[in-house]
Amino acid sequence: MTEAENQRSAAEALESVRQGRSRLAAESSLPWWRHWLIGLLFGVLVGAQGYPLPIPTFGSAAVVIAIAIIARSDRRRHGFFINGVRRGPTLPVSIAFLVIALAAVFGAVYCGHDLHRPELGALLGLLMVPVGALYSLAWRRAYQRELRSDR
Repeated sequence: MTEAENQRSAAEALESVRQGRSRLAAESSLPWWRHWLIGLLFGVLVGAQGYPLPIPTFGSAAVVIAIAIIARSDRRRHGFFINGVRRGPTLPVSIAFLVIALAAVFGAVYCGHDLHRPELGALLGLLMVPVGALYSLAWRRAYQRELRSDR
């Protein structure tokens, strides 16, 4: 194989990778309700924490089961499920949301167990629904930008 053929082959391979990444970016789009579903799951996770046992256990279990169902559905429908915690441009988005979510969980626990006002923890959970939806949307956009870049 000549040097020119090697260069042409390498260029074709790179173009194939770019096309695949672009196709994956297009296929990874989600309907609007999916972002709200993610927000709802975070809201349940946070809101349940201020109540006495077994409510936090059931709330957390429901969220884990829902995520497993979503992952299975994605794998069946698209052939893959993308974990939200990964290296790259999405990591700062995930870390920022993790800080917010942990603060909300600690706030819900404090409201429920120290202030004896679990309804305030539930309110924090309700506030986490749009925050979680915005996180999902921001994460998806960062992921799609990464796929469309020439990295």
